Amino acid sequence: MRRAFSAPFHLRYAGIQTVLTFAAGQGTASVTAELHPAPGKFRIAYINPASSRGRLEQSDGRVDRLYLPAQRLVVVSAATGQSADPAAIRRSIRRLERNYRLQIARSVHGVDGRAAWRVRITPLDHARPRQVLWIDRSTWLITRRATYTADGAEASRSSWRLLRVGGAVPTSLPSWHDPPHARVVTTIGSSSRLATPAAAQRATGGAVVPARIGGGFGFDSARTMRAKGSTGVLVTYSDGLNAVSLLLLPGRRTIAVSPSDVALKAPAMPGRQDQREMRRGMLTILWWYDPRLNATASLQGEVTPQLLLKLAMNVVPTAHKQR
Repeated sequence: MRRAFSAPFHLRYAGIQTVLTFAAGQGTASVTAELHPAPGKFRIAYINPASSRGRLEQSDGRVDRLYLPAQRLVVVSAATGQSADPAAIRRSIRRLERNYRLQIARSVHGVDGRAAWRVRITPLDHARPRQVLWIDRSTWLITRRATYTADGAEASRSSWRLLRVGGAVPTSLPSWHDPPHARVVTTIGSSSRLATPAAAQRATGGAVVPARIGGGFGFDSARTMRAKGSTGVLVTYSDGLNAVSLLLLPGRRTIAVSPSDVALKAPAMPGRQDQREMRRGMLTILWWYDPRLNATASLQGEVTPQLLLKLAMNVVPTAHKQR
């Protein structure tokens, strides 16, 4: 698994990726043409669905650019790609081994007829998704993936085709040119990475940001971000395979709700106000207002509502705001 997790950071590859998602009987299909010429660099062109056709994402490892054709908008931001740090990969593997059972079939067919290992990854507590991975035997790239919800329903399926690796792949990205008449918005400087829980805690103005939140989830990364006219902190926790995200915003905030969201009923957390929980596709989302910190918190992940509530009890801000 270490080599499979490391492969995208050491290889250059290109191909067509298809991602199918299934939620409450509503299926979506995304098809993208992707180029990954070097670690941290990529170009992703959206082919389907029709509503996303023409969308383009590109990163040179320092700056991310996103073109949204429907809005004729180019968003320029600091790169937020995953880290290739060997220590971070080892940490992910240790968490994976503590929280999941792995079963490996050594000889199966992968994409384009290539030989692959099939790895079934089953959570030990059954409150989070399980996955099946197909790992290419010659390159160690994960070329197929299937995800199943905690109750066993297939949630998503992704695969590559026309996959090229190494010498057949360009070593550099095409030059980026803003489309004619597009408006350019730059957000560089509005977000910064926070390497430790202590740094994230200082950025929140007093909220507790623990290193672990239970359920095998440990601190993975954090960054500041601009949202609704103020600066908040987004913290990601990982169990080695799945992640949950905690967003902390100053003041009392209203979280946007879409017509397709499904409201859930969760036991009230003591001392919290405006608590709500819902399902959005595969995501469970829980948010609340903490009057002691005058802050709104949102926790979300692809886990059961019961597990998310349990995790939330460990990330509820408890420190008084520093004045």
